[in-house]
Amino acid sequence: MNLMDLLQWQLSDGVISGMDNQLGIGNTEKTNVAANAAISILMSALNKNSSNNNAMSGLLGALDKDHDGGILDDLMGMLSGNIQPQNQRTMNGAGILGHLLGGSQNNAVSALTKMTGLDNNQSINMLSKVAPLVLGVLGRVKKQKQMDGSQLKDFLQSSQQQFEQKNTNANVFTKLLDQDGDGNVMDEVASMGMKMLGNFLRR
Repeated sequence: MNLMDLLQWQLSDGVISGMDNQLGIGNTEKTNVAANAAISILMSALNKNSSNNNAMSGLLGALDKDHDGGILDDLMGMLSGNIQPQNQRTMNGAGILGHLLGGSQNNAVSALTKMTGLDNNQSINMLSKVAPLVLGVLGRVKKQKQMDGSQLKDFLQSSQQQFEQKNTNANVFTKLLDQDGDGNVMDEVASMGMKMLGNFLRR
């Protein structure tokens, strides 16, 4: 099972409903699409970073120290804030986004806003909510399969390839993370639209 499948499996109706209430979206279908889109953006960022040795080293350290998958034992409790992790870095969504997206964070927020109809604050909060989930799932896979850096890199790359093969236009997420990309990327994102993205990311 690839990373996207594992992540989508965590998005139960209860988790989506909780996110919907916390972010004030008021539409669970819209929240589900936005959560899937945010996950897709972050998975693309992980794959992009895997080709950079320094970024990969930082990711390995973060997974070992802060993201072993423990949040998945009570995901709704963690995401709602009703349960606090012993290690505060585990749920530090803003910090995770800074490491994963770097200078592309504004691009990611704008893309999520254009695709889903969320406002900018909701988009930032959605990315911050799902970021610990993404690293938690990845950390658990790494731990269970005892992956080294090379194996983790292969897993991320194969997950991204399968995702793009399965979903037409999925490479738009990789494009928007490229600061040197052309100005048409946001037009591509906007043209996908809510309905198209709903089909594109349907579980």
